[in-house]
Amino acid sequence: VMAPLKEPRKKQQAICWIAIWVGVVFAVVQGILTAQRTDILLNRWPSVWIGGILSAVSTLQLLHLRFSRTSPLSRKLLIFQRALWIASGCAFLICFVCLIIVGLPVSASCAGCATAVSICMLVLHTWHTQQVNQPLLEATNSHMHDSYSIRPTSRCCTAQTSALVCHSIVVVLLLWCTCGISIFAYAATRYGAIGDFVNIKLPNGQRQRIHYLCKGEGFPTLWTISSPAHGTVDFLGLQHFLTRDEATPRRRVCSVDPPGFGWSGKMMNGNRDYSSWLPAVLRATKEPLPAVLIAWGGGGSAVVELSKTDPSLISGSVFVEVFPPGIEFKTEQAREGWDDERMDRYREQQLHSRLALSEMILGILMPLALQPVLAPLQPRNDGYWPASGWERFRVQAWKSPMWVNQYWGIREMLDTKPADDPLNTVVLPSSFRLAHVLCNITSQQACLQKPPLSNLEGDACKRRQFDVAFGFDMQSQMTERLSPQSLIIPDKQDYCGLDIPVSYPERTASLVQQGLAFVAV
Repeated sequence: VMAPLKEPRKKQQAICWIAIWVGVVFAVVQGILTAQRTDILLNRWPSVWIGGILSAVSTLQLLHLRFSRTSPLSRKLLIFQRALWIASGCAFLICFVCLIIVGLPVSASCAGCATAVSICMLVLHTWHTQQVNQPLLEATNSHMHDSYSIRPTSRCCTAQTSALVCHSIVVVLLLWCTCGISIFAYAATRYGAIGDFVNIKLPNGQRQRIHYLCKGEGFPTLWTISSPAHGTVDFLGLQHFLTRDEATPRRRVCSVDPPGFGWSGKMMNGNRDYSSWLPAVLRATKEPLPAVLIAWGGGGSAVVELSKTDPSLISGSVFVEVFPPGIEFKTEQAREGWDDERMDRYREQQLHSRLALSEMILGILMPLALQPVLAPLQPRNDGYWPASGWERFRVQAWKSPMWVNQYWGIREMLDTKPADDPLNTVVLPSSFRLAHVLCNITSQQACLQKPPLSNLEGDACKRRQFDVAFGFDMQSQMTERLSPQSLIIPDKQDYCGLDIPVSYPERTASLVQQGLAFVAV
């Protein structure tokens, strides 16, 4: 007859309960804090995962302590429990601090090691528990008909099954996390910074480290800018074709990584728009002034704002496919015949959808380092230059600061109106020279798509034709309003679109040269 096993000690159960509630409170408090506007724009919700993992691991141990009547608590088992808590906590804490807040990709290998340790401890803990349980379960089964024997209760079996399922889920998550961190660490080590760094001081006193890349010779210096989600890797091709020996004339071109992108420092509330940090970069790099800005897409607003706040820093600009703010919503309104109220509702719905996507990426993929696993490198764009740099270009989407940047940018759009953007409110001074490269393709060209995609047909083709024609009209009107003396340079080649600086850098460089000639440089 088997002797009754001792009940789990109350002290050990109390420790588990404390750990569970510490994790829950930590997750709730951190979730509330990271949703607020702070000086440092943090990733949203990664700290929730730290508290969640702590609570989950502690719950597993509590189930074992509370319901496992057939398993004595050996000293080794207690050591495994505590080591598992520490290893799991360290893994996600390192991920949180190094990858999410500080943005140090080199530290990804440390996080990978800590995660690997937590996996090993979890496996050892599961194996040891089974080794302890098995002989006692066999002994229990052999005395199943003995009225004095201890029989496993249904609660005990349910608890053990639940614990096994939970263990399996945690193992899978940690394996994915380790895989993602390992890929990220490899990419971070292989694809380091390609330019120089400059330390600047913002008007509010904050200090910022900015990465920039300059090539070529000539005067004045040309600076390429775009929205905060684009930087040096987007302009490598354009820089090359403007600065190569065959270029006439050769240029000196600099590109810059905005805060929160590439190899620059993290974005903060004080540097969320170009006017807060770009003037300091132009002065700190010691490049000749005034400069000429090549603005692509969202970079147009920065040019207009800078012409108003620091006109001595720039003498002119060449726009490349700059659209009026909110063009995608205005296009939908014109096509569907909506009034302004219906368009505003549509805009808000779309922005909230984008916000939800960025929250999912920041709340799930980034804390668990799953972005490299679930969003692997896409096939290379045949037009990207250099071809060998495609991976460097694509891995930027794996970095948490970029998505923090995206999240706060969308929130800014929700808090403001397109009518308040400088492109819609400012008129450039008469001395400011402006040229604009924009697509002006025919209705037949509008329906063409790059192979292997098939060309658009039917309603999809008509929709695309309307969008292209409406967009060109809106761009032309915006450029004329900004500067009546401006020059529009049409690109009439196939597959012309917003991505021409990245997908067709050589042809874009040729068009930009025409604009630079008009700007008189």
